[in-house]
Amino acid sequence: MNQNDDRILKINKKLDAANYTQKKAWRHNLAPKEYSVAGDWEDEEVEEEEEPKLLTSMPKKKKEKMGFLAVFFIMSSIFLLGAVGFALFRFMNEGLAEESISIDINAPISISSGEILKLDISVSNNNQVKLDTAELFIEYPIGTRSAEDITKPLLRNIKSLGEINTGEVVKHIEISRVFGEENEVVTIPIRLEYRIPASNSIFKVEKEIDLTLASSPIRLDVVGLERVTGGQAVEFDIAVNSNSQETLKNILVEAEYPFGFNYIDSNLEPIFNNRIWKIDEIKPGETIDINIDGVLTRQNSEDKFFKFSLGLQDPETREKIDVLLSEYEHVIKIDKPFIALDLSFNDQNEDVIIINNQTGLTGQVFVQNTTQEAISDVEVVVSINENLFDQYTLRDNKGFFDSVKNEIIWNSQLINELKVLSPGDFVRLNFSFEINPFVKESGAVLSKPETTFDVLVSGERNNDRGVNEEIQTTTFKKIRFTSNLTLTGDSFYDNTKISNYGPIPPAAEQATSYTAFFEIDNPSSDISNAVMTTALPLYARWKDVIYPETEDVRYNETTRAITWNIGDIPAGTGYVSEARKMEFQVEIFPSTNQVGKVLPIIESSKFTGYDTYTKTNITRYLESFSTSTGDVGIMRGGAVVK
Repeated sequence: MNQNDDRILKINKKLDAANYTQKKAWRHNLAPKEYSVAGDWEDEEVEEEEEPKLLTSMPKKKKEKMGFLAVFFIMSSIFLLGAVGFALFRFMNEGLAEESISIDINAPISISSGEILKLDISVSNNNQVKLDTAELFIEYPIGTRSAEDITKPLLRNIKSLGEINTGEVVKHIEISRVFGEENEVVTIPIRLEYRIPASNSIFKVEKEIDLTLASSPIRLDVVGLERVTGGQAVEFDIAVNSNSQETLKNILVEAEYPFGFNYIDSNLEPIFNNRIWKIDEIKPGETIDINIDGVLTRQNSEDKFFKFSLGLQDPETREKIDVLLSEYEHVIKIDKPFIALDLSFNDQNEDVIIINNQTGLTGQVFVQNTTQEAISDVEVVVSINENLFDQYTLRDNKGFFDSVKNEIIWNSQLINELKVLSPGDFVRLNFSFEINPFVKESGAVLSKPETTFDVLVSGERNNDRGVNEEIQTTTFKKIRFTSNLTLTGDSFYDNTKISNYGPIPPAAEQATSYTAFFEIDNPSSDISNAVMTTALPLYARWKDVIYPETEDVRYNETTRAITWNIGDIPAGTGYVSEARKMEFQVEIFPSTNQVGKVLPIIESSKFTGYDTYTKTNITRYLESFSTSTGDVGIMRGGAVVK
């Protein structure tokens, strides 16, 4: 009997047993549990099935793993979409690489600064699609100007090229003027921006060129002393040379001074702070000279650095250089003076002395030995450079005046103290003179009256090596004279352009009118912002009658002030041209308690103006005008109120 038959017999015995009870079968709605039946029967007991538990929720279904075919399908789809996108991108952007669009520039590698620069620009489209709204951007370096007008800065130019079809070449010629310093290298970036059909993106192609400015259109040369002693005059000769083939305009020259330098004067009037000059225009090949005079203060063994710059004027800031074209540096070494030297006038010792009138001048020369050795055979020479003084009034105080050279000389032959100056010894030398009129008999007018003085002191000293050496010290002074403007005036009744009325002499409680008359004469120096003011007394009335009617005269009812806004008074007014005159009418109404008195018709007058040469204010005063007029008022009793 085989094994399977044995198992069947055991089951039959169990079924035939008297105590066998069949178990109740459980039913449920779940899928039946599947069993796998082995191919071989095993001798094992059949376990009774446990009572199933009631499920309150559906069990989660396990995720099934993706099959190979599904993965293959998805990957194929992704590849297909990528291939389509790539094909579309290549279709729309075919040739959009940098080499597909070329910018070719035909330009010189160097030009002269300020010379016309011509750029031949070619844009080639080698794409399979056209370019939409193509624009060319040219960025210029600072200092570039319009080719048509060099006063107009040019920082960027945008040129619209429109559509550029496939295979098309578009050309553009760009013209400008690039300014800068000699041998300066400038860069000009050029950029093409464009779009393509069916795209909002902006694409760019960039290129740049380097340009060497071989020479400057204008040069700056400066000549000056390299060694001076403290207090010595310093002069700079500045030459502005044009190398341009065209007329250049609005050129600025700027000087930077070191501490201790005192500006005195220049042949051209500076436009700002005594250190900036403007050249309105300079023609091809022309040279314009600027001469600067000054004094370096007494500082020993120092190097003083001066810097001079030249360039185009800033269109918005008149005293600023916008484009630098040339620079120059100059160094002056200050040596310790062996002899202290100074020259003063009327107790003023500034480098530039302002004299407010034409009265006599007194000069004083101060000389002192500052060394540790004696100085012998000292000689002092004062040179008067302008013949503005009256030679016949010169007093030289023991000196000798050479009228041919306009020099005053003091030496050891004339003054015993100058034979030997011991260490620390000093002498003072005086001289005086009168000034000639500023208006010559020929009618010529000195619009800028001034005179300058050069002082030279020389002597010998025995140095520390026992050798006699000649030593020298110099100084420089300038005197500027303010205008000797004269203001005159009077009151009139008959001798006037204005018709007057009323009793003469004036009577109490009756109206009488008078004319106030002013005249201004200006022999030298232009006057600006001139104003004259006066006022009316309480018993006087303003009649608003003026001659000439073109004069700007105003009356203030509240303050009773009369203001004559004169404005500018050129040099020579009243000498080579008509004097400045003005008349106005005043009415007085005397009271009974003023009987027997001479009454003022206006109060005292004050004139103010600005001397444009000496840069100082001028003030003049006149006493009040009265009923004692210059005509009828001089008659006996004609000015006294009746």
